[in-house]
Amino acid sequence: GLVVTIDEAVYNGMTAYSKWEYLTPGEGSRQVKVTIELPKEAGNEYQNLSTSIHYTVSALQGNAEIVKEENADENTTFIYNETDFRLFAMSVNNGETYKGKTVKLMSNIDLANKEWTPIGNANNKFQGTFNGQNFPISNLNVGESTLSNVGLFGFTTDGSIKNVHVHNADVDGRLNVGVIAGTPYTSTYENIKVTGDVTVDGFAYVGGLFGKNVY
Repeated sequence: GLVVTIDEAVYNGMTAYSKWEYLTPGEGSRQVKVTIELPKEAGNEYQNLSTSIHYTVSALQGNAEIVKEENADENTTFIYNETDFRLFAMSVNNGETYKGKTVKLMSNIDLANKEWTPIGNANNKFQGTFNGQNFPISNLNVGESTLSNVGLFGFTTDGSIKNVHVHNADVDGRLNVGVIAGTPYTSTYENIKVTGDVTVDGFAYVGGLFGKNVY
């Protein structure tokens, strides 16, 4: 998978706010959607002016030396590090539902307050089983005030999410906002824990663990 990091966005010499949002599958390629905003104090004189964007593209590759658990099969995915975890989220948001499959966390994960893209969205939902095995997922930083379905998981249906522990989280969204899942919907959640320094902010359907459930 590819991750695009925006180093700087400049409007006629004025540094602007920039944010990488997500990758979507294209025909034989990857498409990147980026949001760029001028600082709030910018006036109308900046309308219709030219923009330059400086960016870097880096390839992510999961752990190449994964040792499968005894009795595991091809329907089990193991996550050993932050890169594996981000690739897993990316695969869901690109259309892999994991329906009938299991994803297992195999170690502590530190997201280091780097921007997280929720696992699943209104178009591509996580439908499998995720077992966090009580390994802490720490320093989650996700969302912004205009987004919906915001959390570690964005949108899930069917399947189950269990044994998940998030430690330290800053979650921001508009609708359907929670640390664990913005929209848990019809999935089963069990043995869920959130600890540490936690901030959750949103407009409606906002909770500590979950945002908007089914109906």
